[in-house]
Amino acid sequence: MKSNGFEEMVAIQLNTRSWPGQADFRLAELQGSTPETSNDWIAGQLGGASYFLTTVLGELEGQPEVADYLRGHYPVYASGDDFIIYDLQHPLQDGP
Repeated sequence: MKSNGFEEMVAIQLNTRSWPGQADFRLAELQGSTPETSNDWIAGQLGGASYFLTTVLGELEGQPEVADYLRGHYPVYASGDDFIIYDLQHPLQDGP
């Protein structure tokens, strides 16, 4: 992070869990399953989380249902050229 032109080191502790990637959904399809991507499923997967962080933007765009859900329900907390963080603690008031 930069503050007043100086680099800062920030240490934080996160409780994390992985989000299924495109390869996980494809593997499920190859095994004969239909991957779940409904709004209810996405909301359930996000339950209890404070933030959604992705550092692989192409992966998020490759899951349009998830990307659309996040954009429609949560504000961006921070973003850069190679990451985006959605704030799951403060849902948008106009969410679908």
